[in-house]
Amino acid sequence: MLYAPGKRLAFKLRWYLILLAVTSPLLWLVGRALLSVWLIEAPAQLQLTTSELRAREPGQVQQVLVRPGERVTAGQVLVRLDNPEWRARLALLAEPPAPPVVPTDDALGARERDALQRLLVSAEQRLQQLAGLQAAGAATCCSSSASSGWWRCRTPASSSACSSVPGCRRVSRV
Repeated sequence: MLYAPGKRLAFKLRWYLILLAVTSPLLWLVGRALLSVWLIEAPAQLQLTTSELRAREPGQVQQVLVRPGERVTAGQVLVRLDNPEWRARLALLAEPPAPPVVPTDDALGARERDALQRLLVSAEQRLQQLAGLQAAGAATCCSSSASSGWWRCRTPASSSACSSVPGCRRVSRV
């Protein structure tokens, strides 16, 4: 049987594939033996020392200055941190201080001024009333001070100094 030249190539490839399939376990064993001569296998376990890095201040990482695996020296800056709170504080410190605000008469409202004026008039009237009663002998120094709530007399006295009046004693407001 004669084969055409195109069919001869197909038969040759088929035989080479069969030969490769049959000899592949043998080729694998030979390759493994040659590889074991060149490479040494040994069971091992690697442990790398770990270093813990902590920032002294809280913040967010703004920029990493070293690459993984790169050698570093003691004191070398590794990352740049950004702390918005500290940035705001620095901005406040950098601003020139504002001049102090001096309160003027216009600073008080008309209502507050009127209320304070009424209190002043009322206190002056009360003082004049007590001075008149004391001059008339209707009140002693203890009774006049008692109206303010700080002194109390047990017995009426006509002395001008409360401390010398027997029965006068200091009491706190309730």
